Amino acid sequence: KGKIKLESGKEVGLTRIHMEEDPAALIHPGGMETSPFVLVDYNRSGDPLVEVVTEPDLISPEEARDFMKQLITILEYLEIFDVNNCIIKADANVSIKESGYIRSEIKNITGFKDIERALKYEVVRQKKEVEEGKKLKQETRAWDSNKGLTFSLRTKEVEAEYGYIIDPDLVTIDLTKNWIKEIEDTMPELAEDKLEKFTKEFKIGGTTASVLAKNKELANVFEAVAASVNPELAAKWVRRELPRVLNFVKKKFSEVKLTEKHL
Repeated sequence: KGKIKLESGKEVGLTRIHMEEDPAALIHPGGMETSPFVLVDYNRSGDPLVEVVTEPDLISPEEARDFMKQLITILEYLEIFDVNNCIIKADANVSIKESGYIRSEIKNITGFKDIERALKYEVVRQKKEVEEGKKLKQETRAWDSNKGLTFSLRTKEVEAEYGYIIDPDLVTIDLTKNWIKEIEDTMPELAEDKLEKFTKEFKIGGTTASVLAKNKELANVFEAVAASVNPELAAKWVRRELPRVLNFVKKKFSEVKLTEKHL
């Protein structure tokens, strides 16, 4: 099984990865709780999706937020996720010791900040219910970002009730050892590889090296500039001065016509 390392060094296990297609987007005018009807937006129907399922290794909202950041960095380096155009959502299973680990699943949380906000709210909600002598039930809940709370959608289904159906139009893919080895051998450098290179080869301080490595665009720019000038000066300039100028003109690096030679 795979794993992703958090900023703290803790490893989070990956159970499996699904490749899916987006069927459509559901729109609830006025909010999910009060909307008198539901609209279906098929504009993104057929868009590719990747669902990553983790082991129950995350023990705090802060860890969940960090995991999402690390995951996006990896996907960005693999060039299968565009931070500017893609959307990342999470379904989070939350349970606490005080209830005997009766779990609630929070659906469709969008963004880093909301991941942390939603989980903090849900932990407090569950603890309050237990303190008031109420018995928690296994259920599926939704996150309302505007109100900053979760609300119940339905009682939680057991695995058998999902009704998995084999799609006859999808062929079986045999993941041979040779194919897996070929993929491993052609993998690009990831953020952790860049971090090691920046600290060992370029002798860049840990914090600066980490900031550069986490942003693929900045990492590539730094390497190109450091090939011609002092790496320490290049790191300082790429980390601080370049983003400052881009923020001033309200542009992303990809939006300006600058090459490494110009820099």
